[in-house]
Amino acid sequence: MESTWYRLIAFISILLCSFQLISQESITIKEGNNIFASERISIETGIGLQNGGLGIRGKYFFSDYVGSSIGLGYLGSGLIWNFSIEARYPNIINSRISPFFNIMYGINAGMQLQKPNNETDDSLYKGFSSSLGLKLNLIKKWSSYMSLGINYRFLSSEINSYLNDFNSEFGTMHERNHGSFFPIIGFTFCF
Repeated sequence: MESTWYRLIAFISILLCSFQLISQESITIKEGNNIFASERISIETGIGLQNGGLGIRGKYFFSDYVGSSIGLGYLGSGLIWNFSIEARYPNIINSRISPFFNIMYGINAGMQLQKPNNETDDSLYKGFSSSLGLKLNLIKKWSSYMSLGINYRFLSSEINSYLNDFNSEFGTMHERNHGSFFPIIGFTFCF
């Protein structure tokens, strides 16, 4: 199942890249404008909680400064989703860089615990997360850009409770290895 998701994500990424390259002649940014100010509808592929771990997200900006998105992807314990509100500042440093901040709600943690009988127990946890980073327009006339940043996860206390209950029930010594920070690396295609 895991390799199927990776193949699907790779196929969608290649499809989007192909579309982007073919449409470059018809989609160009007007002189004086920038990609961030003209972005309304876009799709991002990459890693990060806003992309559902490893996956895609659709974005809609209803103003130059605020938008919303839905992410869907896969990471270890199963299908991950989230909804986010994003704030950005589109007009900075010659229109090639735009800082962003978003707040999300959705799956932000998962665990795969091994039982003594070699069965695996998977669990996913919902909660809030936030992101901070930069959008980089690497090739000025393209209608796409790269995102780099960091997610911070507000992890639920349910995770520690579940882990303690699991260890006492099965006599195991599992420890929590969830960090609160998660990297963001994405590539966005604007339509």
